Amino acid sequence: PPAKRRKTTTQVDELKFDPEARNEWLTGFRKRKQQRIKHAQEQSAKIEKEEKVKARKEMRDQRKVDLERHVAEVNDLLRKANKDSDDDSSGAEDEEEWGGIASPPRPSIDGVDEYVDEDKYTTVTIEAMDDAKAFTQDSDDEEQTTVVKEDAESKEGDVVKKKMVWSKGKKVDPKSKPKKKKFRYESKGERKETRNKQKAKNAAAKKARTEK
Repeated sequence: PPAKRRKTTTQVDELKFDPEARNEWLTGFRKRKQQRIKHAQEQSAKIEKEEKVKARKEMRDQRKVDLERHVAEVNDLLRKANKDSDDDSSGAEDEEEWGGIASPPRPSIDGVDEYVDEDKYTTVTIEAMDDAKAFTQDSDDEEQTTVVKEDAESKEGDVVKKKMVWSKGKKVDPKSKPKKKKFRYESKGERKETRNKQKAKNAAAKKARTEK
């Protein structure tokens, strides 16, 4: 068998002994332990910070993707809505060209209204007019007739009974209405005088009862 080769080791030229280093190593167990704990805490905080940054980045990316998807969906809906509106408008135009819509009959505005004022009674007649010119002329005539009628009725009402008023179509005599009594606060002297009168009245009534 081949002979085994011995490993060549480098020999130390000189070995020096340092008592201060030995003393520090022997008395520095707690210090080294605290350093290891502090280093572990720093590494943990660093890893946690990196994880937070990574999570925020992922959240931003996810929000961006969601926003892009939402915008795409909204644009798709808008395109569909515009397409439907275009189809509806084209269909409506075809229907209008084909048949058209008959105009509804104009409602009649004929009628008679009555207006009651304090000393005036007015009747207004409303009629529908097709001719604007005739309507203007007739309205002017009716207005003049109404003014003359109002003046005549107001004068007649003043001559016959000037104090008669109208209240919802009924005649009301102002004398029949009860007048509201005005409320007034009594002064200090008046209150004292009233109390004295009441006391005197009560004393007289008590004296009359005792004499009986």
